Amino acid sequence: MQLLAYAKLNLFLDVIKKRKDGYHEIITGVTFVNLHDKITILQSKKNSIFYTGPFAPKKGFFEDDIINKVLDVYKTQKKEFFVEISIEKNIPFGSGLGGASADAAALLKGLERMNIINSIDDRKILNIGADVQMCMSSMDCIASGIGDRLNFDVKFPKYYFLLLFPNFSLSTREVYLNYKKTLNQNKDESKNKSTYLNPQKYKNDLMHSALKINPALNEVLKCSEEFDGVVFNGMTGSGSCFYSAFTNKHDSMKALVNAKAKYPQWWVHLVNNKIES
Repeated sequence: MQLLAYAKLNLFLDVIKKRKDGYHEIITGVTFVNLHDKITILQSKKNSIFYTGPFAPKKGFFEDDIINKVLDVYKTQKKEFFVEISIEKNIPFGSGLGGASADAAALLKGLERMNIINSIDDRKILNIGADVQMCMSSMDCIASGIGDRLNFDVKFPKYYFLLLFPNFSLSTREVYLNYKKTLNQNKDESKNKSTYLNPQKYKNDLMHSALKINPALNEVLKCSEEFDGVVFNGMTGSGSCFYSAFTNKHDSMKALVNAKAKYPQWWVHLVNNKIES
């Protein structure tokens, strides 16, 4: 069985508060784009994971691989299973584009469709990763809590997104640990729907922390702001990928050419958020 695992973009991300258990409560607007990993699942005599593609790990495996987490969480079922999993990695790792969570979600859906697991339990999904639940649907949503409470009553406009990944990653844990509260502490989840659809109000509370951890990201931020026709720009998730959003395809194509010429050492890619089913 073969499935596609779509990348996500955080259009905005507000950190609400830090919980006693160490997690942070957030509210974030998420859209999914037509960049994907490709997951192939075959029944086998043992469990194995193979990576290919431009962002396959150099050692052949990822430390603390989320795919192993999926297998560990579900191996306690009465029915023992073994699968060979091949993943074509087209989504940069450690970029904030949600590639690992998308891969985990695709694997879960595949295992269920193959009748290898009986059902997908929301509590088990949360144990695998906070973003996995939203990747199960790959639909526009507002996520709150630790990213596990999803509201699908939102539809973001179509944009062309120029993705700017500087070919180095950031640790989500480190970015959150370095997050410092801003002077404006009156944050809550009472924003109305019009705010969600107003790109002039979009921001990412984690961006300052990311820039502090690796000041080289300031150049990526600056680049994302400077193209003609940019409607808004930002950082997705905890970084390190930035993006520029366009409504005009010609402007986005021109920006793509310019960015690739100026920053050949970066991964620069053009996507849009209207996924064809």
